[in-house]
Amino acid sequence: PGKHPYAIAGNIRLETRLTAGLGGLTILGVLDNGSFYLIREDAVIGEVIQVDQTVHYMRADGVQLGIARVPIVEYYYSVKRNLAIGPDGYVYALFPRPDSIHVVRLNLFESLEPFMPGAMAPHVTISNEKP
Repeated sequence: PGKHPYAIAGNIRLETRLTAGLGGLTILGVLDNGSFYLIREDAVIGEVIQVDQTVHYMRADGVQLGIARVPIVEYYYSVKRNLAIGPDGYVYALFPRPDSIHVVRLNLFESLEPFMPGAMAPHVTISNEKP
């Protein structure tokens, strides 16, 4: 709490701000053209604690090209490593159901609104600090 999570990709330091200081930023994977995906998790504390999980598609120079929200509230149960990059370069999510698991391709958008009122907007930016 009180610090901004960051990830280092090559010589670029990327950081995010979290609502309550709980969560993180991790690299999901890198594509052949140098672009990469980051996972941002933000614990949002209200009447209950909810997690806002977003995937950020970044250009090799750290510029964000797209963002998708993972609707984990729809999960029947939690799955560790619920996201993967497919051979086509898109991100896929596992959605457990009571009697099956659905695989869904995430749609990227230019930006997303905060998860709920009072939550930080899901942004990843290039940090001024050196990696």
